[in-house]
Amino acid sequence: MQDEIAIQAQGLTVRFGDLAALRDVSLEARRASVFGLLGPNGAGKSTFVRVCLGLLPPSEGRVRVLGLDPVRNAREIRRRAGFVLEHPGLYENLSCRSNLEFFARVYRLPAREVGPRIDALLAAVGLADRAGDPAGALSRGLKQRLTLARALLHRPELIFLDEPTSGLDPAAAWEIRGVIARLVAEERVTVLITTHNMAEAERLCDEAAILRRGEVVKRIDPDELRQAAGIRVRCGPLDRGHAEGMARAAGAVDLVFSATVTEFVFEPDRDLEPVMRSLQDSGAEVVEVVRPGLGLEQLYLSVTEGGLG
Repeated sequence: MQDEIAIQAQGLTVRFGDLAALRDVSLEARRASVFGLLGPNGAGKSTFVRVCLGLLPPSEGRVRVLGLDPVRNAREIRRRAGFVLEHPGLYENLSCRSNLEFFARVYRLPAREVGPRIDALLAAVGLADRAGDPAGALSRGLKQRLTLARALLHRPELIFLDEPTSGLDPAAAWEIRGVIARLVAEERVTVLITTHNMAEAERLCDEAAILRRGEVVKRIDPDELRQAAGIRVRCGPLDRGHAEGMARAAGAVDLVFSATVTEFVFEPDRDLEPVMRSLQDSGAEVVEVVRPGLGLEQLYLSVTEGGLG
């Protein structure tokens, strides 16, 4: 059973003086799945990631990552894990390829594997045609793609993604979520993602937990994620390329395909009048609009006595 668990926290507490950034957190993330830590800024999400990577020691409780203690085995955990934290940490004067070549040496990849691995990852994140461009010349969204490629260089068992779409415009965020979903499917790794975006969580996560002021206040299942994710505008079937262009133009945060329906997802508070006009002008036949049950803030209010405070 333990072999099926990638991350296990039991009674985890982290204090900075009198402030408890995490309080009695217990959770498990299964291998080969995507686990989401949801919550606003200051909820403790990034602190949890830093504890898992051995960058912060627990004040109380215990954590095991890939069966290892982050305090004693931080180097081994980081060897077997990839991570995308708040700051990309790229060398902006180096090209995309040179950045990946440098980190390949850091990860001690065999020389014969470096070229093919970099080619495959640049293609996977949609940067094959920008391989020779300096990282500093990339947009924020493209830098996130390069950072994802760097995190996957050494074929990690586990990836930490800390607010991977924070600060991106809706189109860039939507593209990054698509890249993450494809990479997870192809690389078959465990992912822990922190986010305050319910549409992002619904798209990527198999399980999730809500943090409030350092405490786990609710575990949420996929059905609840879908209900809170956002407004869904369902149209008849559309060509994928055409639909992706329409999604960008209309400001969708996600796009879902099935055999009979193309579904555009928008933020819960989005004004639908310009959205509908944009979709219809592009030739989409709107058949249904589904509004969310609970948004993220309302979901907090429903599970925390006294609300957000």
